[in-house]
Amino acid sequence: MKRVREENNNTRDRWEQIYGGPDVDRWTMWHDPELLRMFSERIPRRARVLDLGVGNAFAERLIARPDVLWHGVDHSPAVLAHLEKVGGVFWGALIPWDLEALPVPFVDRQFDLVMCTEVLEHMSDPPALAAEIVRCGKAVAVTVPNANATDTAFHLWSIDEDDLRTWFPGCEIQTARKGTILCAFTKADG
Repeated sequence: MKRVREENNNTRDRWEQIYGGPDVDRWTMWHDPELLRMFSERIPRRARVLDLGVGNAFAERLIARPDVLWHGVDHSPAVLAHLEKVGGVFWGALIPWDLEALPVPFVDRQFDLVMCTEVLEHMSDPPALAAEIVRCGKAVAVTVPNANATDTAFHLWSIDEDDLRTWFPGCEIQTARKGTILCAFTKADG
């Protein structure tokens, strides 16, 4: 893990401009069918899924399985207000929470799957949030930009495969979007 920026310019105001504006659905990596397939096939039937840093919930809306109960966490009230208006997702809860404030408010292994996509590279302490992801989920599905990604204007960290293997022991690493995204998946251990 290499620090690429000292100042965290990922402010609540910035994200509320993105997700509270007319282009809310433009900001997504989920237009990639391969990435969507990789996530979708890892969601068990009748699952409780937690998405830390839910953003525009594009994955949830595209997967749109009636047997999945989604729980979304985001620090932005604009994001959560938008999601309350969006149909097609079966929300168990939308929870306002700053992911810098750890621990997150869930019990150990509360969820069948914890998703965290394109969030760790923005956090002040990615290993601490990774530990929370592992603690809360029976399985995890995480993405980060590949360490060689060139669009790092809003990233604090460059995260590589070794970091993911350290934080998510036994994970399977895959790449998506022509190698620009690293995905780490673990399976439920029972």
